This record gives sequence, structure tokens and C-alpha cells, in this order.
Amino acid sequence: MKSDILSQSKKKLLLDNGYCLIERSIENSILLEAQQSFFKIKEKVKSNQYPYYRIYDDYSLDKNLSGIEMTFHQDILTESIIRLIVSSKILEISKEILGEEIELELSRFHLTEGFSHAGNWHRDEKINHPMDSLQINIFLFDEKGLQVVDQSHKKEVAGGEEFLKKTPHISIVNSKWLNTGAGDVLVFDPAVLHRGISANPRANIHFRFRKKISKNKQIMPNYKDLVVPKDWINILEDSPKAMSSSDLTPHTFKNDFKSISFRFLRKIIHTFIFFLPLHSKLYYHFNVWPNLKLRHLFNLKT
Repeated sequence: MKSDILSQSKKKLLLDNGYCLIERSIENSILLEAQQSFFKIKEKVKSNQYPYYRIYDDYSLDKNLSGIEMTFHQDILTESIIRLIVSSKILEISKEILGEEIELELSRFHLTEGFSHAGNWHRDEKINHPMDSLQINIFLFDEKGLQVVDQSHKKEVAGGEEFLKKTPHISIVNSKWLNTGAGDVLVFDPAVLHRGISANPRANIHFRFRKKISKNKQIMPNYKDLVVPKDWINILEDSPKAMSSSDLTPHTFKNDFKSISFRFLRKIIHTFIFFLPLHSKLYYHFNVWPNLKLRHLFNLKT
């Protein structure tokens, strides 16, 4: 009889709090190879060899990456990343929670580079949604880069949430900053109120699984010499959004005078006007967020 990956206590945490953490889930040798592979993938993006990426904190003449889309895209997938994903057993975990008939709806690298990052508070599903989707992060390095609100998958935060639409960076009382280690796996309900927020460099791989919706099989890319296990091939064939670039627009990194001027201005605001509250209209107007390291140094709330 096949044993479950998640213990009953972990499943209870997922049900009650909205998330659970599986610590040190991956062997060191596999993790180290994946870390080196991640650096190579990042350099590929920076050298204009892969166009599907995100920049949230655009303060630099270089690409200050915040996301690299489609982990399983043939142009960036490596054997080391495959081994990491397979070793994490996230597919087995997802099937335990959602059932056998699932698809991969989203996968991307989340990262923070030279500038601190403060994301919007958000949910990826409605409160008390049917358990038909699940999100999982595999952490490549030690990081303190995610804030959550316990039990928020079942109820709104105190006082209602209309204020979050106007001030999505505001500090929330009773939010928790998760400490996660390299090789940890975080399983969470998409309805949990959360945000990415990190003062230091970080990198993790983010996945969203869903009960199978698509009835059409997609044509698999040519992975050449990469060995992708059959169970993952089966899932990817049923996951039209997992590797398709049809829904994504290649990012265009502009270095014209206007773009450079705005980046310079944002960098000044980020570095020297860090003391204003996170919901300051100045930040919203210029699409910039304060230096979290300096806020921590002066004990300002984040």
C-alpha cells in the first residue's frame, strides 16, 4: 500500500492554517546542483537568450529580475532542475490533496536580486473555495521572503479587506514572516492572504496545480537529452498553460533616455526616501518601494 508523503499533522496544518512547511526535503547534492543550474538560467535571461521574465523593481540599468516564467520550457529546463523537482515529490503531494486527475497551471522562478522587494498582499483564490487548486514552493536558498496571514483562507482579515485594494503594501497586524531554508517545500492553499517581501536576495520555484480542466493534449517539446519522468510528462501533456508562451508577452527591457531617467528617479526614491509608510502615494505614483534593509535598520514597520 502506498504511503502518503504528507503526514496527518501536516495535512491538518494545511487545513487549519492554510499552509504547511516540509523542512529539508531535498538532498544536499541535488540542491547544490540545482542552485548552480539556477544561476546559469538567470544569466541566460540576462543575456537576452530567454524572453519570458518579470521585473517588479525596475531601478537598474541591468535587468533586476523578479520572475522567470515556465520552469518546464525547453529553452531553460535542465537535468539538475528536473532532479530537484522530482526529489521534492510535489507531484505526489498535489495528487494526495487534489486527486490523480490534475494539471500544472503555473510554474515560475521567484527571485529577488540587488534591490529589496515588497509585493502586494493578495489571494490567488476566493476564501473558502473548493479544494481544486494548490500552490507549492521549492526553496533554493535560505530566505525570509514570504508573509502570510494564518487562517486567512477561511476568513477575511479583521476590519475587512477593502483597504487592501487601495493600499496593497500596508502592514497587516498578525501577519507572519516565514523563515524557510534551502531544500524546504511549502504547500499552501491559494486563498491564503500572502505577499512576497524580501530585504535580501532569494530564489524559489513556485507551482500551482489544479484539478484537470483541459481535455486536449498538448504537443510536448523536444527535451533532447533531458530525462523527464513519465508521470511528469503525463501531467505536462494535460497542462496547456505550463509551457505555452501564447498567453505570455516577451518582456522588452528598454534602455532609452526616458526609461533610464525613470529608473534613476526610482532608485533615488527607493534608497533615500525609505522612511515613508509603505502605503505612501509617492511610492504608488512612481511604481517604487522603499529600501527594506534601511527600514529594518531603523526599526520601521514592514
